[in-house]
Amino acid sequence: MRVDVTENPEDLAGKRMDSVDLLLLNYNNWDKPGLSDAAKAGFLKYLGRGGGLVVIHFADGAWNRTLPAKESEWEEYRTKIVRRAWMHPDSAHDPLGAFTVTPTSVAHEITAGLGPFDTNDELYFKQAGDLPIVPLMTARSTVTKEHEPMAWATDVGPARVFQTVLGHSALSIRKAGALLRRGSVWASTRTPLSFDPPLERLEKATFRKGATWTGLAPTRAEPPRPHVLPSDPSLAGARS
Repeated sequence: MRVDVTENPEDLAGKRMDSVDLLLLNYNNWDKPGLSDAAKAGFLKYLGRGGGLVVIHFADGAWNRTLPAKESEWEEYRTKIVRRAWMHPDSAHDPLGAFTVTPTSVAHEITAGLGPFDTNDELYFKQAGDLPIVPLMTARSTVTKEHEPMAWATDVGPARVFQTVLGHSALSIRKAGALLRRGSVWASTRTPLSFDPPLERLEKATFRKGATWTGLAPTRAEPPRPHVLPSDPSLAGARS
């Protein structure tokens, strides 16, 4: 597969998205401007043609009125696309630390055969949203004492959307690697992976800019092109 990384959300506008099969959104604008009308239209056009979407961690809180950039509010994104969004001041998280993520009893190809795993992350809770979700993974919060949803999958029109609130740091991303790979494959409507790479091999992995990425053979002649919007500066170590 070919992976393009951009830090400019305005790349959602224009024809660049026409050749993308999976958009992995790890971006929160915080105090930066919201999306232009053209970028919003491009995003919705992409989903309308069935493009896959993966939303990681604080990307669920992008473009909403409770950010410092209050004028960036995009209600359709946080209420219909991601279904659960970080909304200050109600949304919060446990202190960064160790906890166990456990699959629910729901049968889904993303979590089929996936066991519990330990991570070091921020455990989000009280994410806002009215549309229903079916949690695929949960973790018990030390604050709420409840098993909070960590990942879920939904259809938004013809598009598949996989969302996880895990992924605060490079280490957090690696710990949730199997879940993220499975969710990404599902969202892009590819055949489920038949294996998960050993975590101990991945924890020491490094990537360099301009490197050639090798993955599963595509199901059609044109290779899939995931498109990534990163946000957290701590993830730089996973990309450089």
